[in-house]
Amino acid sequence: MKRRKLKVIRELREILSDSAFNEFTMTSLQGGYESRFGLGECATSTELRRWLYRRILPLTKKGYLVKSDQADGKFSIYKVTDAFRKDYPFHKPTRPSKRPKDSAEKLPQVSNLKSKLSQYQVDMLACAGECKEYQQLATDYPHLKKQIEPMYRSARERSSELMGQVRAINNLLKQSGLPE
Repeated sequence: MKRRKLKVIRELREILSDSAFNEFTMTSLQGGYESRFGLGECATSTELRRWLYRRILPLTKKGYLVKSDQADGKFSIYKVTDAFRKDYPFHKPTRPSKRPKDSAEKLPQVSNLKSKLSQYQVDMLACAGECKEYQQLATDYPHLKKQIEPMYRSARERSSELMGQVRAINNLLKQSGLPE
């Protein structure tokens, strides 16, 4: 008997098919979704996170995602399984080309932007991990909390800055009609 697949919205399939999201936290998923698609029908980032969580939970229950809880209880890391990739292959729909004749000149720019975007996303995930580790260190070594706190704030600021850079590049790609 064939197992019944869940309905997964296109935007979520696109993000989970991206290699940058092989492992993710809800915060990084929210940031990635928001930078690519905005808030959608949600009014706030918090509402978006809850909306995404309601879509991730059934995927976890079906075994498409594996959730591992961290010792601090604050962050859970989700891993995309091969079963998800098999049952939900993502191929962007092909649209007829409406590119201007000078599109050949734009291709190196697009490649450059995509490369930059990919690096920012990786750096953003690294900052999220760094923040999580500083929180854990502050819990494990409370006597070092004063030294850890400025490093934690600095990592959070870098993460926020990277999220802004990711959004800016995504917005540029969408608005300028450059191929994504």
